[in-house]
Amino acid sequence: MTDRIWLIAVLFALLMGVFLIRLIDLQLVQGERLAQVVDDSRHVTEIVPPRRGRILDRTGTALVDNRAVYHLGVVLADLELSGRERRLVPLWRLDEQHTDALVAELAVRLRRPPLTVREALTRDLINHPAVAVRRGARVRDDNLKLVAVPRRSLVPTGTERDAEVGHLVEGDLVTEDPREALSRELTARWQQPMGLITEREFRAATAVLDQDFSQDIPQCAPALEPFLPQFRVDLPLEDGTTLVLDLRLVDPARRAQAEEVLARLLGETPGLVHERFDRALASVREPPPATLYYFAHSARAESIAPLLPVDQGLHELPITGVPGLRERILLIQGDAPESDGLFAQVTRRLAATLGVEATLIESLIQRHAERQRPVSAEREFQVRHVVFDPQRYDRLCAGLATELTRLGHPITRLEVEAALSQARTIADRAWAGQTRLDLIPLIERVPHAIAVRLAGISVLPPADLATRYEDTGAALPGLGLQVDLGRSYPFTASASHLIGSIRRSEDPEEPGSFNWQGTSGLEKRYDSILRGVPGTLIRARTPDGPRVVRDDPPQAGNDLTTELDMELQTLAEDSLNHWFTLAEELGTASDKMKAALPVGKGRAGFALIDCHTGAIIALASSPGYQLDDLRTRFDELLKAPGDPLLNHATMPDQPPGSAMKLCTALAGLEHGVLTPGEHIHSQGYMTMVRGQKVLRDHAPAGDYDLSRAIQVSSNVYFATIAQRLGGEKLAEVASRFGLGRKNSLDVSDQRPGILPRPSTIARLRPREPHWLPSDDWRMGIGQFLTASPLQIAGLAAAVANGGHIVQPYLVKPATQPVVQDLHIKQAHLDELRRGMEMVTDNTPGSTAKLLVLEGPAAGIKVAAKTGTAEWGSSESRAAGRTPDHAWMTGYAPAKNPTVAFAIFIHSGTFGGQACTPVVKRVLERYFTKYGPGGHAVERK
Repeated sequence: MTDRIWLIAVLFALLMGVFLIRLIDLQLVQGERLAQVVDDSRHVTEIVPPRRGRILDRTGTALVDNRAVYHLGVVLADLELSGRERRLVPLWRLDEQHTDALVAELAVRLRRPPLTVREALTRDLINHPAVAVRRGARVRDDNLKLVAVPRRSLVPTGTERDAEVGHLVEGDLVTEDPREALSRELTARWQQPMGLITEREFRAATAVLDQDFSQDIPQCAPALEPFLPQFRVDLPLEDGTTLVLDLRLVDPARRAQAEEVLARLLGETPGLVHERFDRALASVREPPPATLYYFAHSARAESIAPLLPVDQGLHELPITGVPGLRERILLIQGDAPESDGLFAQVTRRLAATLGVEATLIESLIQRHAERQRPVSAEREFQVRHVVFDPQRYDRLCAGLATELTRLGHPITRLEVEAALSQARTIADRAWAGQTRLDLIPLIERVPHAIAVRLAGISVLPPADLATRYEDTGAALPGLGLQVDLGRSYPFTASASHLIGSIRRSEDPEEPGSFNWQGTSGLEKRYDSILRGVPGTLIRARTPDGPRVVRDDPPQAGNDLTTELDMELQTLAEDSLNHWFTLAEELGTASDKMKAALPVGKGRAGFALIDCHTGAIIALASSPGYQLDDLRTRFDELLKAPGDPLLNHATMPDQPPGSAMKLCTALAGLEHGVLTPGEHIHSQGYMTMVRGQKVLRDHAPAGDYDLSRAIQVSSNVYFATIAQRLGGEKLAEVASRFGLGRKNSLDVSDQRPGILPRPSTIARLRPREPHWLPSDDWRMGIGQFLTASPLQIAGLAAAVANGGHIVQPYLVKPATQPVVQDLHIKQAHLDELRRGMEMVTDNTPGSTAKLLVLEGPAAGIKVAAKTGTAEWGSSESRAAGRTPDHAWMTGYAPAKNPTVAFAIFIHSGTFGGQACTPVVKRVLERYFTKYGPGGHAVERK
């Protein structure tokens, strides 16, 4: 029994010895290696965006396709030191107190203002990848105050003191805006630039941002609010009044974070968000509040006091309620003992900026900063601290700059380091999908050729092979290639307003997942059809390289087929761009038209629709733009001549002129104030007022029936009909035809336009709230409302198809197209059609006699109505500053119509001369392609 116990004891001791030896081996001998293996063996989840559906025209030709977009990224974990080497690297901790001491000593040695030294020092430090920025627990000094100076004390007195007072007011010592004075106070006290905006400015600016980024639901204000704290300041003034300021504090660092969050939410770049936020703030900037005082920050009191009258002192205004700003702490990566690493690089850069020796900067930082270990910093701030391997860091920054420059994409090492610093800032936030273990974008949108050359350049050999050979490190450690799906546009700068734009958006149910989302045009209207379902790729990081754990492929979006014909669309756009050249070739150009070109600035719009269903075959606007330029040249496009960002085919910004006479005629026939065959006498004007002829007629004096009045475009004839109708009835019929409202099913950028009525005239014209007889006249001839070519094309389609209102569309709806019967008598329409056919006859009085189709389309008759619309004042028209606009609408073939059209040319001077060449060219191509029977569209 005793032997058995001893045997068990010996075996137990042996087992415990083996266990202890193994434990010592794992903890002490292999501890660092195994800890690194565990650290590297992480699962990385990547959301794979799906292929977005293409947008096609009616023939299957792609308007929008997909293309690969390449970004160079960096995995910061691949640039880090590990184990004992990491523990030996010190960090130099500079909080606000230590930074103040460092700046003060540098300012004395350099004999420069402390604020200038601080700005240079902090700028270089926070833009270097080896420096991490943290926020401490202490709050900045809140002992804030302003000084107020009564305006009356600075009034000139005719003494020698006036020159000094003038310098005080005209210089920057005082300001009439208390917000600016408070901003200066915060900047001086907190030693970093601080801004202020009012709450109303914030709300208005975020509303502008929502509009710029096509947000149906406000998103910008909720995203920015947490980063721009709101507070209220009450300034008790000397006269007994209290000035109340409702403000938001704008810390540049916090604003940058806010813009990062908003960019992530919108799928845009932070730079674009910053640029548009700046522009939005500038557009809503409020004037300073009206007071009897000038204001200055407290540090200027000693400079202002000697300039005031003897009996006038400064009035101090204590400031309370400003949200405390937590101090900024800089953690500078030091160098391991007896090594020349990133700390030496940082000090050399600072020395070059400040113009001193690097050894001085190094010694001063070490004197004033607190030495800290990475593990202590991680414990304090609860953030994993990235400690760079100097060799890998140098290899990436220098090597990438050299390689990209060699491949034709010039970039400097400083630019690479700035991008790497930004990547570090993103990784420090540890958002899902953007940690130190993930591929963070470094350089976006590199060409395909460069992406191919750099693909795989950072791949490492397996761990067991790496230990057997020397120099097995990656050529560009940490560098990775991110392949994204973008959009390509085979027809450059064509149909851009219709296609719309997209952005990257995050799925709220899948943090870190991104997908393309339409923000305007067809991309937005049919986003649910085009977008698809993202896939999931999960990889495990192992010592032997990445290993795929799960791969769920994405589901591609569906293609979208439109009714557009890109052959006709591009031809219409080209024709609008060169309408004057076409007029010269046809012989309709005039010196007056040429002189008006600088006023028009190329603005024009054209619509071609199926007159039976409303299908849009072409919808062209000039000038146009490239969709890719929205990201890079938005401000330039916003200010470009001709307003290229506006769709002039759908924006009802101008009166339709005589094109409106078709609606006036139909309204008169429908309401019985005009009978078929009735003649109306024109004396050449409507009436005489104080010896002046009012509403002159372009047609000769005489008697006209409807057909002849359409042919010669008699103003008096249609003004008389409108007078019989009254404005309310005429507006009601015009609204049914699609005027004054959005008449399209899926053209997203359309506006309703202005359609006055007697019942609403007070709202539109408050200074003259009563409907006048002349308002009836002007409404009847198209001078008292606004319309777009797309709306006017719907009017012509109703005449062509027998009195049915169509709703234009780009994509055929799932149900039958919307068509509304107006129940107009056929005899009424026949007289109207006869007049439109006479417009293109080669007879005296015809306003579009050269609209005769040739070539394969010869013999096809076009029915049309020309229009000339006045704008500006009578003085500006007489001086030639506001030339008349040119309009034309109609349909073809005249006997069995298939298509209706409308065209507008800004400052074209006369519809028949300016519009005829464009319409002729497009219709000739249309009938050459489809024949007299037109395109194949199912009709009800």
